[in-house]
Amino acid sequence: MPLSKVLSGCALVRLAAVAALAGPLANCAARQVTPVAMTQPSDDRMTCSEIDQEMKSNQAAGAELLQKNAEVDQANAAKVAASIVLSGWFALTVDLSHEEQIKMRALADRNEALAALKTKKRCAA
Repeated sequence: MPLSKVLSGCALVRLAAVAALAGPLANCAARQVTPVAMTQPSDDRMTCSEIDQEMKSNQAAGAELLQKNAEVDQANAAKVAASIVLSGWFALTVDLSHEEQIKMRALADRNEALAALKTKKRCAA
């Protein structure tokens, strides 16, 4: 018996909608996060000014990620509110990734390692 005869018209529409949403949701769940490593093989060869420069660069990247994370939070809040008012479908588009938070934590850890390296090398504060 054909699938279209087994499923009513409404059920067929629901099945198609779920199938259409499953692909993008699977892509979000499978997204790989690659944070910066806390230590690098070349750390011992860095000069004090290179350490300072990387720390400043990490702080700027962290600020950018913080802004991006805030924008994602605002977009998620709007989607959840819309799903309450309209239908539950908008809730399925909420970004569940914590990529920005993972990367921000990694940058903070890297800067802690760099600060320890500055102390070890007796760099000026």
